[in-house]
Amino acid sequence: MLSRFSRVVFLLVAGTSLGYSELVPVSLSGWNQDVIAENTAVNPLTGTTSDAGAGWVWYESGAPNAPGGSPGLPVSGSFVSAVNAAVTFQFQNYTAENVLFGGSASTATLTAAGTNAYTSLAFLTSCQGSCGFAPTLHFADGSTQALGSTSDPDWTSGGQSNVALAHAGLLLRSTSWSGYYSGTLNMYEHDFTVAAIDQSKAVTSISFALTGNEMIFAVSGAQGAVAAAPEPSTFCFLAGGLAVLLLVRFREAA
Repeated sequence: MLSRFSRVVFLLVAGTSLGYSELVPVSLSGWNQDVIAENTAVNPLTGTTSDAGAGWVWYESGAPNAPGGSPGLPVSGSFVSAVNAAVTFQFQNYTAENVLFGGSASTATLTAAGTNAYTSLAFLTSCQGSCGFAPTLHFADGSTQALGSTSDPDWTSGGQSNVALAHAGLLLRSTSWSGYYSGTLNMYEHDFTVAAIDQSKAVTSISFALTGNEMIFAVSGAQGAVAAAPEPSTFCFLAGGLAVLLLVRFREAA
């Protein structure tokens, strides 16, 4: 059992290092294509800038004539991953560039504000055909960390264990709201842990090596504490706490 002295030490230390493990949307810029047709567009052709592969585009829930079994992407753009309830993804604006799209073997970069550090990151992806990506984190101090590489099967593949959102909805990019796809359709979640040495470094950007028709739709992360000099109030708190500890220890020994 902990002595009174040990319990006070634990509470002092714990009080300065509380954190959380939920993964929340990371605000990024640099999305390069619009492959999601908003439900208010005249048609899927005018509501997008490119198809997502083989002539298909995604669509927002409430699109005209959409089949009941394929509801479309959430109007709010936000959803909780089916893989992990601790992960919330946020789609980009449906009326603007809303995906990082390879289209072929390529590299691309998403830029962050550079004010947050992360202990882990989750990427929302999908793929027509066979695709893959390899993300690299860039930090404010100029260092980098390659998170590794991973791959995606075709978005119609069954039996996948990392499906974050299923049956979201595709239709043909044309001048009419028709040609909806109603079969198996997947968006995938890929999780990476940031190396412990980098978990206090502010992330300024994420670069990607993309293969095939790989699409990055969103990134979420568990925030870490950015390394900084302690505030004067922290020193006062610790100094006062240590004085109390010494008094308690002296009385216990008496």
